[in-house]
Amino acid sequence: WKGVTFNGYFFLFQDSTDPIYYDGTTCDLVENSGLYSGTVPQGNEVIAAFGRLWAVDANKRVIYWSDLLNGFSWNTGSAGSINLNKVWADQSDEIVALASHNGYLVIFGKRQILVYSGPQDPATMQLADTIVGVGCLARDSVQNTGQDLIFLADSGVRSFNRVIQEKSLPMRDISKNVRTDLMTLALSQGLPIKSAYSEDEAFYLLTLPTSNAVYCFDMRGSLQDGSHRATLW
Repeated sequence: WKGVTFNGYFFLFQDSTDPIYYDGTTCDLVENSGLYSGTVPQGNEVIAAFGRLWAVDANKRVIYWSDLLNGFSWNTGSAGSINLNKVWADQSDEIVALASHNGYLVIFGKRQILVYSGPQDPATMQLADTIVGVGCLARDSVQNTGQDLIFLADSGVRSFNRVIQEKSLPMRDISKNVRTDLMTLALSQGLPIKSAYSEDEAFYLLTLPTSNAVYCFDMRGSLQDGSHRATLW
């Protein structure tokens, strides 16, 4: 499941399952709400950003967005969708995770990343950048630190840091010094990989449940090689 709070409601999405909402009193299917219209997607990824819900279909190919300030309306007002099969730069891919960062919509695929500018008005948003060769390995590895996005790629824990002044997308390898051991464990997981970020303690935790292992990365500052101090719990 993936849950988000939006405009006074709590929404829950899961693969090939009718999404659920909770308003503090009632817990029911989204399609049973009196505010419902259209067809709500049944994927396992959803975020609340730029005044609307953004959700993925069960095939992980299409992104849908709800009407402005209405997470129940998927075919009226400014609701819409985009099929990324026509957008991926490196052949086809599938959506792993979504994120909002510095006013951009960031779409993580398995092997590439898309960055859209202007998501405040989806009808006119444009593809601003594409990163090929770096994708996201686990949906719940993505954490927004406020100034950055941290995620697990197939090459280790990465930091996605957009420098607007330079109009570029630098990538830093946070896990460089533990990458081999980390990825050996990460690629053998049979259970979902999870993560957490603590602003107060300035650490990023990546939990590998099948191996009973948790990596803790110190985010207070990077080492000379750009990596971060890491401990294994």
